[in-house]
Amino acid sequence: MPELLEKFYRWLSSLVTGDPAIFAFIITASAVIIVLFLKGAISRAGPGRRSPAVSRRLNFFQKRKVIRQAEYLMDDGDYRQAGALLDSVGAFELSLQAYLKGNELASAASLAEKLQRYNQAASIFAKLKEYDRAAALYEKSDDHGAAREMYISAAEKAAKAGKNYVAAEMYVKGDEPGRAGEMYEKAGDPEKAAVLFEQAKEYEKAASAYETVYAQSLTRDFGTSLSMTKKGREAATKGARAFEMASNYKSAARLYKVAGDVVRASEMLSRAGDDEGAAEILLEAKRYDDAVQAFHRAEDVKGATKALALKALDSEKLDEAAQLFEKIEDHIQAAALYERVGKTLDAGRMFEAAGEHASAASMFVAADEWERAAENYEKAGANEHAAEYYAKAGNLRKAAPLFEAAEQFFEAGEAYVQVGKEDEAMSMFQRVRPASENYVRASNLLGQLFADKGRHNLAIKKFLEITSNKSVTLDNIDVFYNLSRAYEKTGQLANARALYEKVILVDFNYKDANARLAALEKKEQPRS
Repeated sequence: MPELLEKFYRWLSSLVTGDPAIFAFIITASAVIIVLFLKGAISRAGPGRRSPAVSRRLNFFQKRKVIRQAEYLMDDGDYRQAGALLDSVGAFELSLQAYLKGNELASAASLAEKLQRYNQAASIFAKLKEYDRAAALYEKSDDHGAAREMYISAAEKAAKAGKNYVAAEMYVKGDEPGRAGEMYEKAGDPEKAAVLFEQAKEYEKAASAYETVYAQSLTRDFGTSLSMTKKGREAATKGARAFEMASNYKSAARLYKVAGDVVRASEMLSRAGDDEGAAEILLEAKRYDDAVQAFHRAEDVKGATKALALKALDSEKLDEAAQLFEKIEDHIQAAALYERVGKTLDAGRMFEAAGEHASAASMFVAADEWERAAENYEKAGANEHAAEYYAKAGNLRKAAPLFEAAEQFFEAGEAYVQVGKEDEAMSMFQRVRPASENYVRASNLLGQLFADKGRHNLAIKKFLEITSNKSVTLDNIDVFYNLSRAYEKTGQLANARALYEKVILVDFNYKDANARLAALEKKEQPRS
């Protein structure tokens, strides 16, 4: 630099050789130009970016003056302005001290960070409760323990402000997966919560969160039933595993079943000591052999037999299945299968054992078991059918009152006659209405009963009731015959003879009408 100035001086001397005043003027003007140039260079470079040469010039000309100005500002309590002024001339340490002395923490933290004093900057940001920035700076300084504490503090601050998602992210960075999971759960993100609960080995919470994901994944199919998505099935499986890790085997079984893994579901129930429940799940999945083994572990012979019965049914071995269902007293299933293979008697037995008496009766009818059919119809309250089949079985004592209960009075009367209960029979015949198709037959039998009791006049009245203004036909011939007998018994021989003649005209060989007519005619012949 001195050499450069000397050359400049010689150059000026060569230009001005005669007049010292002109020379002095040129020297002064050059100095002014140099000063102005230096000021422009300083302003362009800005604080903290000055070239070494300019900084040295500034230090030489102004730095002490700026520092004195900053001291005056600090004396007046304006530490922020003082710090900024010191920063502008590169007095960074003095600037930082000014900021800290004036409690200008935000400016102090920023300057410390700029100076790459990360620990100091982080501690200042912590005082400002800007924990996330503090944590990031502690990480830059490889102080991971302090960074973790700051992330946790940041999370707690966000949680208090209701910023659950932010809190969750901070807890994740602070290596607190359990607390992060709780925040994600509050933020409505059970899927992320579940993953973090698993990381924290809080398996019960993880399982519950996965179950929430599963429940949310259910979609309505055509607005009616619920169907599971692939995501839902995966969530159910993960939830089941988490419950398994938490030793909550029954809940694990429930979710494994939902996910379609019935074998694992069964294993979980077995671990929970519920071998019977394990067997039922296998049975529902049609894993019959596995179900049989599970039922045997539970010492449930009936359950094992049921599994074998269902296996036989699926294999279309209907007769075998029916016998197995009968063995476990599943009478309805056994009855239906016996009916399908045509074993109506066995079907009837099963329906009867199940208390399905109407169905049992129909099976016994098909098997020609009239008495048992009647018994079951009677138990079912079907008196008419019961009476009918008791009658077919020849059990008229049972049939008669059932016909009466069913208001089939003619049939009841006939049955009472056959068991020797004439009075009951007469009462039944008297209740047959004139509009009934059996009215004539009932009246005829009633007349006969009157006659059998010696009440011939009553018999005649009854017979006349149904024969007046009528001719003898094959349909009513018996009534006219009985009326003839009644006339004969009461000594009305002419009436008797006339009716016998009408009977013989329709059927010459009807009963003993011919002989009786001949006897009457013989009585009427004069004695010689």
